[in-house]
Amino acid sequence: MHTLKSSKLERVEFAQVGLVVHAHGVVSLGDARLFEGLVDRLVTSRGLIRAKGPDYLFVRLIESVLKPYENYFDELELALDALEAEVVHRPSQRIVVKILKVKRQLSLLRRHLTPLRDVLSSLEASTHPLIKRENRPYVRDVRGKVQALNERLDAQRSLLESLESLHVSSVGQRTNDVMRILTVFSAVFMPLTFIVGVYGMNFTWMPELEWPWAYPAVWGLMLLIAGSMVWWMRQKKFW
Repeated sequence: MHTLKSSKLERVEFAQVGLVVHAHGVVSLGDARLFEGLVDRLVTSRGLIRAKGPDYLFVRLIESVLKPYENYFDELELALDALEAEVVHRPSQRIVVKILKVKRQLSLLRRHLTPLRDVLSSLEASTHPLIKRENRPYVRDVRGKVQALNERLDAQRSLLESLESLHVSSVGQRTNDVMRILTVFSAVFMPLTFIVGVYGMNFTWMPELEWPWAYPAVWGLMLLIAGSMVWWMRQKKFW
């Protein structure tokens, strides 16, 4: 089997673990720190480990191998909640890179969890005498935990894909907001530019240029047009 050696959100590392069960005990090959809790229970004779036999200890050792996966998924759920809020309020390219890295790690997790699920299913269905009848429900329980981990993996992968879609929507919405503001400015200044352009022509005969109140009248007309257009757009809820 493989357990998680390092469970950083964007980088996971695996360590191999070997378990050999026989009639008088279990041989474990791997990092001893992974089984510290079980070793303590064995030393102090707490629980059912000594009374239930090697096959029961074998199942509990498999549970210890699964514990780092459970911790990783707990941390990932919290991180995805924070990432979801960031996608909504502060979408950026960095978020997309982070999502892709996490999806890559989930693919690695699937590659290691799926064979373990198949092995435990075979173990549950086997009739080997080393697995006593009274301890088979514990094997079924561990297989259920592996199945639950696979389901959590699928759910969080689906959530990551939803976050990708949400990021695209958020970026598109921000772009639409910017374009809407630019459109409003363009629409307001278009008639003003037309008026300024007309009176900027160098014709000899333009009687309005000789009027003493022509300059403030043009300013008043432009302010009236701009104000009217802004008011109308606000009424139509353009922004």
